[in-house]
Amino acid sequence: MIQKDLLALLGLPVSDPKIINFFAQRNLTPPQSIPIVKPNSTSPLGLKNNSSLKDHDWGFSYYFSSEVLNEDFPLLKEGKNYLPYLTQIVFDGKLYQKRQRKEPDSFWNVSPPPDSSMESIENHFGKFDQTKKYPSIYLPFNKHVDIIVSLISAENRLSGYFATVKETYELYHATEFDRKWNFQLNLILMVIKWLNDHHYLTADQQPLTNNVESVWSFVQATLKSHLWKSQLIQNEQLHKFMLSPFEAKKGLENKFYALLGQLEHYESLEWAEQKQWVAAIPFNDETYAAFSNAMDQSFGQYKANN
Repeated sequence: MIQKDLLALLGLPVSDPKIINFFAQRNLTPPQSIPIVKPNSTSPLGLKNNSSLKDHDWGFSYYFSSEVLNEDFPLLKEGKNYLPYLTQIVFDGKLYQKRQRKEPDSFWNVSPPPDSSMESIENHFGKFDQTKKYPSIYLPFNKHVDIIVSLISAENRLSGYFATVKETYELYHATEFDRKWNFQLNLILMVIKWLNDHHYLTADQQPLTNNVESVWSFVQATLKSHLWKSQLIQNEQLHKFMLSPFEAKKGLENKFYALLGQLEHYESLEWAEQKQWVAAIPFNDETYAAFSNAMDQSFGQYKANN
């Protein structure tokens, strides 16, 4: 086993023969399932779960996850169980630092060993930007895997050295498209309609009508019941605007309610009443026209100020 072969295991599910054989040789047992935690009264959003194994002999840690934020790694389900993928290998951690290195230098045929000099690390990865407290450098291994090194500038030492499956940012989790957990569902669907209308989505454009059923079907069939950063076109200002939580866009909400002529009424309500009122806002031509106008204004102001 050399580093290149080990890195090639990243992104494989635990049911893959290569994963099974590798961990059998290491006398380790990877998790066979990791549940996707369902939302509840105290946790309205779905939680991403992972599990890890420590290889005390090599000093590495292996991380597994059943939910990977990458379209090329769909949820794998066998019966009621979700099959995990191997998603991360940590090379430099307390395990590695506390042991005497046993693997030969020839193992490290992709990147230098963690106990290399800083000069050797930078010769391979490039120079760290030490104007930052904790700079990181990403080195692609293949389409789906990056090797990442991070530095503590004040101490001029590595704070992390690992390889990981590339993931994107999650803008809207599947549970945010569930009315049971999200009282703002209609507003979120209007956001999707606005993105589609302005050709901000990478998905093939298709006309959507101003109602819940049309956009809901599009979300399920085309967006796979979520919205990730990777599903947006390359537009840095759009990405940053969309990454701010919906609840943080008070300017947007207030513009929308004002355009509906309902801002004063909304502000007169208690929080519980506000939730009920927002949940009851219909998705139709009139409300979408106001919402789209509010989105245009808010995004325009964001671009002007950033």
